[in-house]
Amino acid sequence: MKTKYSFLFLFLAILSFGIVSCSNDDDNPIVTEEEANIAIDKDLIDIAIEGSASLKITEGNGEYSAFSLNNDVATTSLSGQTIDIQGIGVGKTSIIISDKKTQLKVVPVIVYEYNEIVLEKNELIFDFLLGNEISTRVNILEGNGDYAVVSDNDQIKPSVSGNIITVSTIKGCKGGTANITITDACDRKTVFKVEANATTDPYSEEELADMMGNSSRRYYFNGHTGYSPYGGTKFNTIEKEMNMYGWDYYSIYWLKIYFPGDKSVGEKAGSKITYNYYGEEVLDFADLTTCKVVKNDGTNIWIVYTYLDSNGVLIPGYIVSPV
Repeated sequence: MKTKYSFLFLFLAILSFGIVSCSNDDDNPIVTEEEANIAIDKDLIDIAIEGSASLKITEGNGEYSAFSLNNDVATTSLSGQTIDIQGIGVGKTSIIISDKKTQLKVVPVIVYEYNEIVLEKNELIFDFLLGNEISTRVNILEGNGDYAVVSDNDQIKPSVSGNIITVSTIKGCKGGTANITITDACDRKTVFKVEANATTDPYSEEELADMMGNSSRRYYFNGHTGYSPYGGTKFNTIEKEMNMYGWDYYSIYWLKIYFPGDKSVGEKAGSKITYNYYGEEVLDFADLTTCKVVKNDGTNIWIVYTYLDSNGVLIPGYIVSPV
């Protein structure tokens, strides 16, 4: 029993000590200073070269410092809780602000020379042969360099080099419109419209006039003459109950154009092509998209034709041959 009371006494003594200790801690609390995040009155500084702007620190822990990550773009000076920023050169940088509690704030800065992008034209309209790749250019007259371009039409592709924007149709393009967005180094943007009009007329009036002004015998298709100068046979005859013009190089390569009816000037519906040349697509009495006799002077005939290949590319051709 004595032993039991001895343990009880010891337990009460320890508890009393703990209570006294807690009471002493409450009498002398540890005071922790609360830290404040740095707050500013602007989230972005956007100024011209030689321009300036002020930035005010509205909340923080005092003893501020501020510096620019790139003094070639912008510089800073600090007075109290006001930071003055001076534009030096075109580009982007950041202002780093800190206080005595090592709180940090990063403020992006843009310095520009031109406040907008100016193009030589805001609309680009051109014709092109259906499915063919063609490129045209637009000059940037004013902007801040380092341009990026993007199109909202996958068949009309822009690219940029320096101050020159090149707009190109892709192979198989059927035409259409596109909005091209240009962005410069200072996040200035502008949009210009492109209208690409696909045509099935393979030659311009000037090209036709030049072609019809030359009566020398020749055969043109898919970007080359398609006739070997070393031999072979040239045709102007009737085959498969149709008029047939073309050539055959020892049954290795050949080009034959067929059209029904007479040989008078005009469109020739139902025309065909047979073609085999240096690994290109072999055509066996395939349908021509268009075929037209553009001139017949009684001695020679001028035939213009097109073929739409498997990639959706309209291939032009023409023949000048004795009637």
